[in-house]
Amino acid sequence: MDKDVKAKGKQLAAESKSSIIYTTHNALQGVALTGDADNLRKLAERSDVAKISSIVPKKPSNRSSVVDTGALESWKSLDKTGKGVKVAVLDTGVDYTHASFGGPGTLEAYKQAQASTELPSAESKLRDGDKFIGGWDLVGDDYNANDADDTYQPIPHPDPNPLDCEAAGHGSHVAGTTAGYGVNADGSTFTGKYSDLDAKALSEMKVGPGSAPEAQLIGIRVFGCSGSSSVVGQALDYVLDPNGDGDFSDRAQVVNMSLGSDHSPTEDPENDIVDALTKAGILSVVASGNAGDVTDVGGSPGNSRSSLTVANSVGSHVTLDKIQIDGPSDVAGSASGQYSANFNYTKADAAALSGDVVMAPAGNEFGCEPFEAGSLDGKWVWLKWSENGEFPCGSGARFNNAEAAGATGVLLDSEANLFDAGIAGNATIPGAQFTLDQSEKLRPAAEAGTLKVTLSPDFVGASSSESGAGDTLNSSSSRGVHGTNGVVKPDVAAPGTQISSVGVGTGTGTAVMSGTSMATPLVAGIAALVLQDSDYTPYQAKSVIMNTAATDIKAANGEAYGPNRVGAGRVMADAALDTPAFAYDSEAPDLTSVVFGVIELDGKKGYSAQRKITVKNTSDKAQTYKADYVAATQIPGASYTLDQNSVTVPAGGTAELTVTLKVDPQQWTKTIDPTMETTQSGLARTWIADTTGRVELTSSDAPTLRVPVQAAPKLTSDMSGSVKKLKKGSNTTSLKLKGKDITAGEGATEVTSLLGAFELGASSDRGDASLDAIPAARSMDLQYVGASSTAPRTGVADGQLNIGISTWENWAHLAGGTELDVEIDTNSDGKADFVTFTTVMDEIDLDLAATFDLATGEQVDLQPVNGVLGDVDTNTFDTNTAILPVSSRPLAWMKMLQISPTVSLATPGTTPMTMAPWFR
Repeated sequence: MDKDVKAKGKQLAAESKSSIIYTTHNALQGVALTGDADNLRKLAERSDVAKISSIVPKKPSNRSSVVDTGALESWKSLDKTGKGVKVAVLDTGVDYTHASFGGPGTLEAYKQAQASTELPSAESKLRDGDKFIGGWDLVGDDYNANDADDTYQPIPHPDPNPLDCEAAGHGSHVAGTTAGYGVNADGSTFTGKYSDLDAKALSEMKVGPGSAPEAQLIGIRVFGCSGSSSVVGQALDYVLDPNGDGDFSDRAQVVNMSLGSDHSPTEDPENDIVDALTKAGILSVVASGNAGDVTDVGGSPGNSRSSLTVANSVGSHVTLDKIQIDGPSDVAGSASGQYSANFNYTKADAAALSGDVVMAPAGNEFGCEPFEAGSLDGKWVWLKWSENGEFPCGSGARFNNAEAAGATGVLLDSEANLFDAGIAGNATIPGAQFTLDQSEKLRPAAEAGTLKVTLSPDFVGASSSESGAGDTLNSSSSRGVHGTNGVVKPDVAAPGTQISSVGVGTGTGTAVMSGTSMATPLVAGIAALVLQDSDYTPYQAKSVIMNTAATDIKAANGEAYGPNRVGAGRVMADAALDTPAFAYDSEAPDLTSVVFGVIELDGKKGYSAQRKITVKNTSDKAQTYKADYVAATQIPGASYTLDQNSVTVPAGGTAELTVTLKVDPQQWTKTIDPTMETTQSGLARTWIADTTGRVELTSSDAPTLRVPVQAAPKLTSDMSGSVKKLKKGSNTTSLKLKGKDITAGEGATEVTSLLGAFELGASSDRGDASLDAIPAARSMDLQYVGASSTAPRTGVADGQLNIGISTWENWAHLAGGTELDVEIDTNSDGKADFVTFTTVMDEIDLDLAATFDLATGEQVDLQPVNGVLGDVDTNTFDTNTAILPVSSRPLAWMKMLQISPTVSLATPGTTPMTMAPWFR
């Protein structure tokens, strides 16, 4: 089979004049190619090619956490520790020499493993063969698939040793959170009974155990020491057959992917592989991403149907790094904060980790501009991090500026006691960020020039405190897809903020990180607990974990977040293990959630639809549940009802509930999710009105079960027009409209159908039926292109060109996998001089039209798609029409305008999921 796939891959590569990156044959038969885009598109004409999709590069996006998630209770009361379950970790590798994995726990052991190109045998004592049972490095240290980085190097150099890189550490942290044994206070591996542990004993450990401390680990390295990866598909294929012998019986049961890419489409080929693995018996647990409250930003593979996708909540306690205050005496002692990530504290001289602190000079308090040469010689500089939640530049630029002026360290203050993101800094000087409380306490000493500080590798993760924000959401956690393609994500939330776990290359030490990357392995460990000694399929295990995640995650205003931000709720391992039943959408067991999706209404006729929920009883006793629908977001005129207020499920049997959605368009008003802000970065955001919540099944003697429910009904107009013939000598005429328009709501929520007039420039027939299999491709199938201009009225210098584009089907969102490009020829030489394309800004729900001068590469214009901000609803989501505005000024010298639309299913400009901790 493998030879057949490789032969076919070589044939396709030759035909398209491309190069093979890798082939897959276990999960699905496919070949990853790199080459000219037009040549690759021609492969779609072949009858033996089922699908072509672009590969989006992916980027790597607990002591008290196991208490919060109920894992500790699972060890104590239910004797579940993940024993016998294999978990594959796709990441930066695993430091199997660390004591938490049963390794020697010495720096010498790590160096010895570094020097080996082979995976050391268990007999070498460099790894515990019962814990770390194998793996592969698919890429090598210098690999980086992000072509925007200076370190871009996309050619993999694989070897059998998946050891984590010292400059990374992400994979070791993730693996430790999933299945680390734990490390005692004296640096020895924990070898006692997990059922004997309690919260106090955990708090005294140097590194806490993972969620499933007796599960086995397989490490598959898909990242170099930094950057992105394009070999995740190959790694997933490996998960199904780790030793490559064609026998899948040694497959992992769970795969953890704390990685992803923002805004990437649901058609990403790795999503197909994830779904194929689920059918083969492997549950993929995937990070939702760290791009914040932006619609559809949660990309692949977390937007695959069958994955269990995880959001980042805040636990009851957080782990911080200790900063020793050496003076002045009135504030001397221990302070809390977080160390910069890019500096290697373990290898640094002690003298380099201490310093006297001075304040940054007035006018450059943030350190974003260069300091006067020599002005900071031998000092640590205190910099202001943010103001009103906004920060003017990243930490790397600030550390570099400080170092260039002679600084030997950097301290940052904070406006919060919880850190949404890590601090990157640079690799050459140390630094730390104080919490808000510590900032206020220590700033006067810094201003007086008397503050002295010391950092130490022994202080990493040495401070812990109550968060005061338990079961809230980390603001960086990504909002998921909104139902266009029948998928709503994420599925659950778990603590992922300031999590302590294994520190790479430290032997016995810790690292503290934040992100959905840290929440995901907690859930992967819980999946191992659920699958231990059970007959659950991956679909059923996913449902069990989702159903029992019955704790709300709430915003600052007290409103509970809805399913497209946190799924069902916060996970509870003990409830998942204790439940006698689970529930799921009867027609979509791979989703669990009930997704009605985006529904277009005609504005007059009422709408009704039904879906069924299956409740399956796995116990030998009948189970009775009270059934309710609990709303999260609401739309006037839209409602859900259940056909019964209780359900009894016979022993070993199933029962069904019917969920009915009804929408009265006469009552419909566009409403915003109460947890969403109406503005982002000072700009009015665009947003989708949806009605979401959970069906809750409650019992007096069994855990509560939840099934998320979602629908996004929207009004649509249906207008047509006829133009009167121009009279001789006249340059004006009239357009007569007929049909249904829209007027709904009032004030900020008013929705009114709008009309634009364009001169038709080009039209295109509907593409062949092969595009129907890929919704995003059909949505980019061009139908009409037209243009209008205000220049005749305003003059060219002050005018605007408006380019109208219509496609044959709706797109979900003009971001990531769907982009409209317009090439503009201004001198009639048949070559494009400017290009206008759709794009998005980081952390903002607003589609933009950016125009670039192709001769200089300079951006010459940037305007909102359709010409207005989000305070005017121009229907940018789930539509097939857009207007790309371009200022006439940069085009003022043009002789002739020709529009050549080039619309493609591609991902230029896609921002990969930020590595967790989310560094700034």
